[in-house]
Amino acid sequence: MDADGDGVLSVAEAQGLRLWRDLNEDGRLDADETSAAVEGIASHRWASLARGRGQAAASGDAAAPSWSLATAGMPAKPTSIAMAQPVSTVPPSNFTTLRNTDELYFPPSGGYGVWAPTQIKINFRSPHVMVGTEGADSFDSTYYSAYSSWFNLGLLTHFLGGGGNDMVGGSARDDSLWGGTGNDVLFGYTGNDRLYGEEGDDELYGADGADVLDGGIGHDFLVGGRGDDLMFGATGDDELQGQNGNDRLLGQAGNDRLFGYLGNDQMWGGEGNDYLQGFVASNETLEYTSADPMTDDDQLWGEGGNDHLYGGLGSDMLDGGTGNDALLGEYGNDRLFGGAGADELQGGHGNDQLIGEADDDTLFGQVGNDQLWGGDGNDILVGFTASNEAQQTLDAGQTDDDVLMGEAGHDNLYGGWGNDRLDGGTGNDLLLGDQGDDELWGGADKDQLQGGAGNDRLMGEDGDDNLFGQVGSDRLWGGAGDDVLVGFTGEDEAQQSLFAGESDDDLLYGGAGKDLLISGLGTDALFGGDGDDELQGGHGDDALYGDDGNDLLFGQVGKDVLYGGDGDDVLQGFTASNESQQALLAGQSDDDHLYGGAGRDTLVGRVGNDHLDGGAGADVMIGGSGDDTYIVNSVNDVVYEQAGEGHDTVIASTSYLLNAEVEDLELLEGFATHGTGNALDNRITGNSADNILDGVSGADTLIGGRGDDTYYVDNALDRVIEVDGEGADTVQSSVSLGLGEGVEHLKLLDFGHPELGLVDGQDVLVYGYPKRNELDYMQGDAVANYEGTCALTSIANLLTQSGRPTSESQVVQLAIENRWAVSDPSLPSYQLGGSNVADQQRILDSYGMRNDVIEGYNEAGMAQLLRSGRGVILAVNAGLLWDEAEYEGSGEVNHAVTLTGAVFRADDGELAGFYVADSGRGRVDDMTRFVDIETFRQAAQVPGAYAIYTVEPVKFWDENIDGTGNALDNTLQGNRGDNQLWGLDGDDTLSGGEGQDSLRGGAGNDRYQFARGDGVDHIDQSDALDTDWDTVEFAPGIASDQLWFRQIGLNLEVSVIGTKDRIVVDRWYDEASPRVDAFVAGDGQQLFSDQVDALVRVMADLAPPAAGQTSLSATPYASVLTPVLASNWT
Repeated sequence: MDADGDGVLSVAEAQGLRLWRDLNEDGRLDADETSAAVEGIASHRWASLARGRGQAAASGDAAAPSWSLATAGMPAKPTSIAMAQPVSTVPPSNFTTLRNTDELYFPPSGGYGVWAPTQIKINFRSPHVMVGTEGADSFDSTYYSAYSSWFNLGLLTHFLGGGGNDMVGGSARDDSLWGGTGNDVLFGYTGNDRLYGEEGDDELYGADGADVLDGGIGHDFLVGGRGDDLMFGATGDDELQGQNGNDRLLGQAGNDRLFGYLGNDQMWGGEGNDYLQGFVASNETLEYTSADPMTDDDQLWGEGGNDHLYGGLGSDMLDGGTGNDALLGEYGNDRLFGGAGADELQGGHGNDQLIGEADDDTLFGQVGNDQLWGGDGNDILVGFTASNEAQQTLDAGQTDDDVLMGEAGHDNLYGGWGNDRLDGGTGNDLLLGDQGDDELWGGADKDQLQGGAGNDRLMGEDGDDNLFGQVGSDRLWGGAGDDVLVGFTGEDEAQQSLFAGESDDDLLYGGAGKDLLISGLGTDALFGGDGDDELQGGHGDDALYGDDGNDLLFGQVGKDVLYGGDGDDVLQGFTASNESQQALLAGQSDDDHLYGGAGRDTLVGRVGNDHLDGGAGADVMIGGSGDDTYIVNSVNDVVYEQAGEGHDTVIASTSYLLNAEVEDLELLEGFATHGTGNALDNRITGNSADNILDGVSGADTLIGGRGDDTYYVDNALDRVIEVDGEGADTVQSSVSLGLGEGVEHLKLLDFGHPELGLVDGQDVLVYGYPKRNELDYMQGDAVANYEGTCALTSIANLLTQSGRPTSESQVVQLAIENRWAVSDPSLPSYQLGGSNVADQQRILDSYGMRNDVIEGYNEAGMAQLLRSGRGVILAVNAGLLWDEAEYEGSGEVNHAVTLTGAVFRADDGELAGFYVADSGRGRVDDMTRFVDIETFRQAAQVPGAYAIYTVEPVKFWDENIDGTGNALDNTLQGNRGDNQLWGLDGDDTLSGGEGQDSLRGGAGNDRYQFARGDGVDHIDQSDALDTDWDTVEFAPGIASDQLWFRQIGLNLEVSVIGTKDRIVVDRWYDEASPRVDAFVAGDGQQLFSDQVDALVRVMADLAPPAAGQTSLSATPYASVLTPVLASNWT
């Protein structure tokens, strides 16, 4: 509907809007009850009702935005690098064999020597091997440099420490060194060396070259030096330092410490609680050259045990493995994997990826645009918080837009600074966006999401979630489940109010489930979604959409727009009660728009000038203080107002009777509907169709518009406003009245004539006057505990109808005092005030109202009583009348109502039903309720049925009233009273009806009509002009030979023979007075004014025929009169 998506429904966009009118008055939307109503929208200022976002849209069009949060854009979770570990192969040193064999050496001078056990030896047969002793030795390739002529020292590449705490060095070649037993120190020097610590707490220094170091058994210290080294801690608590180069360090068994230093190093902690560190660039004393690697992208695997891994500089990969590990990426774009165990991961600086994996992990992204995955377990994920961090704020150019994914488990996610994305995954998660424009997904289960500062987007997804947008213009979706959504309330929050320049315009969408949405401060939009939701607008000009389900909507402070959607909803503006704010502050206003949508809704505007539209269904609307506007589309819509609560207006697409204390009624275009007022001074405006407008009591203003309209007037101060050319309009009046401009016809009413009405879309004739009085529709509220007072309330209504307004409490007190009603205090309250038919008659007798009883069911008799003006009280079965089984009881009479009207179909005259005033349910629409004949029969044709009626008619008004026309061609019709009708200008038609009437046509070609039973009418021609042509017309059944002419003084009397009916033309024989120009009989014969005297003369000598005579030709005067009649009537 809102084609341009601007949130405002223009008149052009309303072309497809369908308006509903409840034709069968059942309060339900049926297929044939909608119609296009663009004209109605335009003519009733629909566009002016739209303010802000979508105020005139149907709630079904107010769905959550199509760009709602989706996790499709979330990064794929990386997997840890599965790097095959190098395997240490330590060749045997054969120290004992080499030490104990090949004992000779040969000096250059000749002869030989024998190596002593305490001498470092070089084997004759293995000249590349230097072997230490069982003691503490210190040697390298230069040990026998003084004996270079004895030994070829350039061949030495294998050095064996043997026993004792040895210090052994190699050469500049690719050497292999074995420490043997003892706490040894091995130096590889230059070259690609292999150092084997073997047993003892050894120190191994590879120095330059691509070295292999193996600590062996014991707590060893290994330093790779410059070059790409491979180092094995083996058993024991070892320390390995790679130093310069792309090194591979394996701690293996024991609690090891591994330091990669400069270069792209790979480190495996192995079993034990290990410490692994890349290059941290602090407290480092390494020297490096341009030949050294200038990157430091390390890979650290903690493996088994509770390990500590520090990436340091560079973009590192850290994998904690099993155990409760601590991982710190530090600088660079790092990837951290917690592995199994309760791990702590800190990304440090850079755009890091942290994956907690199994168990309960804690992840800190820290500075940079980080991505965090909690994995299984109850995890804590934190972006950059700037508190309790080494860096307290972002530096210039730094950003911190993090992605946090809790995955399985009950996780806590804290976005911190930056524009973060948080996804709780499965489990009961807590997500805090904190600073920045964040996106939060709760995932499955019961989650809590807090947006923090910034313009955040929160999606609860599955489960019963709690979402808090907090500061900023946020968007919240509850998803499936019974969710709670809260914007920024300024209460119980770390920040209590908005700062200068801050805004908090939130969008909350509950989704499926029974949700609670609270918007707080700002101009917010709330969508309940499916389910029975509660929406609270809080402060600001909010839009609330209940959508499907039986929803509760509270606009609270501000100019709010509320849409109930489908379901039986309750919509409420600002009530100033039971709210955190009890009154509007200076400068605040609260003009709300409430749209109920489909269903039986309750709308409460309260403070401000509110707009209430119940939508489809039978709705209850309460405006409260202020000038309220109601949109009504069913006669079952109920509008409540109280005295002094502003000037209120109902705009109706159905025929409608204004409830008490509502001033104005407008009929919406597109429907041939009728409007009825109340006791106030109403303004009732019709539409382009043929309307019936009735102001009831009060000084009313009735505006018909185009169409042939009918007005009912009962107050001399009523005003009927019409414009020439807007149809042929009729005023039916129970008071003396002069027609206003633009109105053509006037009919004076009496109680014996029906009103034209419309019931269930059908033209009807209504006898009685169901709208005349505002009758009591609520029994049991007058005297405490007396709730069974339906008959006593009906008696009070009957007295009010008769012109003696009487309250329920007055009748109840009279009945109690005289024991004419149940008053035993031991009985339940619903029985107190009950009375039988005899007691009800006694009460009426005490008020001087003679009455009688109809035993059993007699619908024709009751209808006739109402047609003759009697007052009627009827006993019925309440459950059958209301279609509510809990009140049916045994199916007998258990309730009393007041009959106020009998309704007959206009086309065939069949009885269609009755109007009743029913006090049983306390519903204002029951004050004037139409009951179709089938329902009426079911409720009244039951055991114990009876009706009490008044013997004399109930007199509503003085029927001796007058009517005056205007300059148009009027039709003025009298009633059964004595009327004076004056046509004024124009070609008027005047009919006095029963009684002694005075008819005065005025200027123009006027017609005076007369029928049998019309009594005595006087015609006054004093205003007629010589150019006028005025006639007296007798109804069919009054032939020319049934009229008797005679002179009475200056007057001409024309009587209908055999009756007392006659017309008197005043001053006919006054030469200065204009005459009627012709008489037209019911048989079409005409008698002109200059022919009248011939009849008067011949009849003057004769006595008028006796009563019962129907034709002059059948009288003894026939021979005398027939020639005269024939020669003058033509």
